[in-house]
Amino acid sequence: MKLYFNLFAFFIRNLLRFQFLKI
Repeated sequence: MKLYFNLFAFFIRNLLRFQFLKI
């Protein structure tokens, strides 16, 4: 379960970074 949580957090972090770069 923790593995999935880390993967999800990594995905969200990359998504937020992409959004910040787009702005």
